[in-house]
Amino acid sequence: MIRYASLCLVLFAVACGPSHIKTSSEFASAPDSADVSTPDTASSLTSVESDAPVVATKEFPIDADASLTPGVRCSHADQIRYPEKIAYCVRNVTSVTKRSVIAEYDSKLGYNIENMDRTLFKIDHYIPLCMGGDNARANLWPQHKEVFTRTDPIEETICMVLARGKLTQDESIEQMIYAKAHLEETSAILQKMKNLL
Repeated sequence: MIRYASLCLVLFAVACGPSHIKTSSEFASAPDSADVSTPDTASSLTSVESDAPVVATKEFPIDADASLTPGVRCSHADQIRYPEKIAYCVRNVTSVTKRSVIAEYDSKLGYNIENMDRTLFKIDHYIPLCMGGDNARANLWPQHKEVFTRTDPIEETICMVLARGKLTQDESIEQMIYAKAHLEETSAILQKMKNLL
């Protein structure tokens, strides 16, 4: 029942936009006076599915390419969030931009994403929006399901830790980028972040 209620809260938050809704686990661990924003991720995953290595392939990237996606922070804040007063950009990536990101990775790096099932990919913010990332092209890359099923739970947890002021923005970004580059360590990273909650 608790999982169902948590899933309903996540779906409600995604449908209604950013809010100050607490999940059931936050109610159990946070004082009523705490102002903890719900991260803007649609992930309802609570654990990393596997730490088996993701094998590099010629079809799609398993990490963002530094020359195409170095990652950038929010430059025109729509909101200011968290105790650290982090600039937050509301998600705003058009379908045209998403197709352009895929085409650029295919043409410049020799991948074959355009010919693959599009539902296996999402356009990921290398520095997540909930950590102060930007919607700029330099912060976007085509992330395969084998990667995001491992990293989305970590992103969600890091953003909760950041919202509680237990990590700085720099530390949060560093942990997230490390997780994206070290998929075989995702279970340990997720547990480390959960221990900070």
